[in-house]
This record gives sequence, C-alpha cells and structure tokens, in this order.
Amino acid sequence: AGSRSKIAVMSHDPNVDAIGACIGARKSRISAVVDELGGEKIDIIPYSEDPGEFIARALAPAQVLSVTILSGGENPSCRVVVPVNQLSLAIGNKGQNARLAAGLTGYKIDIISDVQARELAEEEKTAAGSDETAPAEDGEEPEIIGGDIDLLADDVSADDLLSDDGNDGDDDVTAEDESEDAETGDNAEETEETAEAAEE
Repeated sequence: AGSRSKIAVMSHDPNVDAIGACIGARKSRISAVVDELGGEKIDIIPYSEDPGEFIARALAPAQVLSVTILSGGENPSCRVVVPVNQLSLAIGNKGQNARLAAGLTGYKIDIISDVQARELAEEEKTAAGSDETAPAEDGEEPEIIGGDIDLLADDVSADDLLSDDGNDGDDDVTAEDESEDAETGDNAEETEETAEAAEE
C-alpha cells in the first residue's frame, strides 16, 4: 500500500450516487478499505467522458481554471491552468497529486499558473505579430513597373509622334533660307559678269 490513491467511479443508475455508495453510511465502507490498506488516503473522483472535465476533477482538491488538450505526440497530453495560489496544491507533495491524476486519466499533465499562462499568451502573440510583419523571402511576387510606361505611352498621340512643331518648323525655315541664299549668290555673280563686260 502507498500513502494515497485516486479512483474514478460512475453509476449507470441516475438514482444511485456513485461516490456516496463507495463511502457508505457514516463512512463505513471507505473506512474499512482505508484500515485494510494501512491508513492509505483514497480520493474518489466522479468519472466523466469529457477528458477536460475528467482531468480537472482528477486534480482535486486543487481548483482548475482551464484544461487544454494538446494534439500531436504518441501519448495524449494536456495543459492545465490553476490560480497561482493553487499551483503547489495541484502539483502536490513531491508531485504526488499531479502524478496520480496523470495515472488515473492517462494524460501527461502540464500544470502552470494563471500568471504563467498570460505571459505565455503574450509571447505567442508577439511571435505571431513578428511573423506577419516579416517580408516573405520565398515565393514573393516581383513588383510590376510596366504600368507607368503604358500610361506614358497612352498620353502621347500618333500626331504628336509624326509632327513636332519645334523641330520640323526649324528645318523648313532653314531649307528656305538656304535656297534664298543660293539664288542671291547666283544673281550677284551675274551682276559682276555684266559689270566686267561693260568696262571692256
């Protein structure tokens, strides 16, 4: 016999109190079992098909705030949050209460205080926020810059491309000036020849 045990009981008859039936009138039944085991303490827990509720009951007499069933891993596990002033009671002397609850429920139980749970939630929130703001390295789509070029091309019409008032106008004036200069030169040469003939 050990120093303490936990057992889970249930009744299929709604008119029968399972825990009361185990204790007996004036603790007659439970007292006889305790004496037979040499004074071993026995915790009688009402069984529940809900794992979270069953785990919370198994950690009695500690008060449980929440039970989170963790997925993954070969063995089932859970995280239990208790008030900070109930943490030592939930764990028990040398971890006895937590160990008995784990053996009764078949779950690996991680017990933390409500203060630790808040700190853990803040750390997870901060980590999630940093992941969202971080630039994506893999699969990042390149920036498309062709849109500005298309807009500039649309603003320029075909007429603007074919005729430029500034350049074409200057070219026309220059061509006319060159022809006029050529005619003026020819007239000057003819005048000089006429003058020489008159002198002779």
